[in-house]
Amino acid sequence: MKFSWALKLIHLIVTFYIHLSDLIVILKRELINYIRPKTLKCIDTIVDICDVSKLIKLPKHLVIVVACEDISFGDLARIIGWCCALGIPNISFYDRQGIINKKSCILKKEFYKLTPSFVSRVIWSDKINEKSINGLSNGDLKQLTRVNLITYEDGKPEIVKLTQELSEAVKRKLLKTEDINYDLIEEKLSLPSPDPDLAIVTGRTFSTFGLLPWHIRLTEFYNVPTHHNLSPHEFIKILEAFAKCQQRLGT
Repeated sequence: MKFSWALKLIHLIVTFYIHLSDLIVILKRELINYIRPKTLKCIDTIVDICDVSKLIKLPKHLVIVVACEDISFGDLARIIGWCCALGIPNISFYDRQGIINKKSCILKKEFYKLTPSFVSRVIWSDKINEKSINGLSNGDLKQLTRVNLITYEDGKPEIVKLTQELSEAVKRKLLKTEDINYDLIEEKLSLPSPDPDLAIVTGRTFSTFGLLPWHIRLTEFYNVPTHHNLSPHEFIKILEAFAKCQQRLGT
């Protein structure tokens, strides 16, 4: 009985500590925004207000995993703007419930309102023609940032679906079992963007939440308590940590 009460007390203390930590983070951000109200609005000048000298490399594909918290489309739009300003070519958003995907029009509206000068520098799409899109050449595409909206169905359910399709093909003798290998699966599950090399999980629970299990084998994961009022300085610090990491690819 005493042991049970001890566990409850420990749980209460830990819960209180977590909520207190979250509150401190929120209050700290609110204080910074109060002292420097223009900080969050400096989308295209992030390279001026932050020290980017340590960013010796940038992610080719950044994923923001919104977990267990209310979605702030304005703050997500701000992150897109930072990616445009820094030259990060691909950014994706994921939440297990697929709310961001269902309400993508809100995200676009917030982005257009926040950074009208960046409208022509963003591609909202699932697939892009390899040669051109809207009259743009491959050289032009390299200067753009592609925004993808990933859902849970793009992960494990897609793998299950592919498994069923391959099994059916083998059953109908359209495919040999020895032809099913890593390269074939990689081709079938390929994304319009490179596999994510950096993922930022927002929220107290640090988990992948079912994010693309096939594509995150080499992804570096970082966690922030919330994406609400995420400052450009915090964003840059994560990119600095990513720039320092060495991916040895199994060697």
